[in-house]
Amino acid sequence: MVIRFLARVVQYGNNKPHLAVVTLSADKELLSVSPFISETDHTTYYDGLLLITSPLLDVSVIDDFVNRSICINELIESLQYCRCQVSYGERCRIYHISNIDWAGFRFTPDSVVSVVV
Repeated sequence: MVIRFLARVVQYGNNKPHLAVVTLSADKELLSVSPFISETDHTTYYDGLLLITSPLLDVSVIDDFVNRSICINELIESLQYCRCQVSYGERCRIYHISNIDWAGFRFTPDSVVSVVV
């Protein structure tokens, strides 16, 4: 069984969010991140930004960046975030950040961080 999510995603080495389908194994291993082409069955859509990290990155780190920073690049270029990137086949954690200002690529006062898996 696989788990699929559709959302804007930021991946290590690319600071531009792109609409993608993220596929995980039942054991929460990252199987693929594919550009969105068409709808697929059993895919959960998230309106916001998905961050794919190692399970070592705690939600409090992400939440702290959202609460004290406006610019999303400050988060995705941070040492804490960069050290917690995963490769395909590795277990991961996915965070969702809602209420993004996409025009300015910024968090808003209404941005909320939640753990997806």
